Amino acid sequence: MKALNFFFVYIQKILHIKHNVDIELYQGSALFSITRKFAVYLLSKKEEIEKRFRYSLAADECFIQSMVMCSPFKDSIRDIDKQNSSNARLIDRTRPDGKNSPHVWRKEELNYLLKQPVDICFARKFDEGVDKEIVEMIEAKLKINRSHYGKEI
Repeated sequence: MKALNFFFVYIQKILHIKHNVDIELYQGSALFSITRKFAVYLLSKKEEIEKRFRYSLAADECFIQSMVMCSPFKDSIRDIDKQNSSNARLIDRTRPDGKNSPHVWRKEELNYLLKQPVDICFARKFDEGVDKEIVEMIEAKLKINRSHYGKEI
């Protein structure tokens, strides 16, 4: 299937077929957080999104980004100049644990994870098959923090 996609892209380039010429396309992380207002806006553009991005490669890494950058919501983007770091997620792709897969965090790295800036609120990737203890350690840490502030899980 992947080879077929690249074949069609190649043919379109040869024939000078261009799509989405009426919108500037943007790309970025497939991981993001959006407001309810922007979600409602996206839902109102469902037909346009389906038509525009139906045959796109990696549409999950360009449709949200393009829609927000070409909308009134552009001015509300947090840390736009930080590229992928502005999605509040810690993902280590410098040492992937598999083909195109991020590093799996392990218990030895717990202190490193806990020392991240407060704007990093989510880490990826954990795998109980690789290291179940880190998941349990983080869960215990979250329970301690919540009970300290009087908010039980």
